[in-house]
Amino acid sequence: NDGGPAGPANQGPANAGSAFTDQHGIADGASLGNLGPPAYASAWQPGRKRTRWSPDEEKLLVKGVTEYGPKWTTILCSFGGFHHDRTSIDLKDKWRNLCKAREAATTEAT
Repeated sequence: NDGGPAGPANQGPANAGSAFTDQHGIADGASLGNLGPPAYASAWQPGRKRTRWSPDEEKLLVKGVTEYGPKWTTILCSFGGFHHDRTSIDLKDKWRNLCKAREAATTEAT
């Protein structure tokens, strides 16, 4: 014994993750596999329905990226024309898919 206080706070590496888990309300030993930051929570809701992107939403996304760059939350909050269930992650993913489609169309044209 080194003379320090006894207890969970002084048990070394075996208890190293408890400060994080205590801060975030996760029980020690719980699986972290299904947890993510709160910003992603709405995208991970069970039963969340996929909603097709309208042409107007796509135009709004292009306008937002032109104006703000890839600041997805800013774009989502600045324009009122997105479906109410859209998240900043949805915008990022849609932009990636639009870029891939544009690249594929350019490759086919050459």
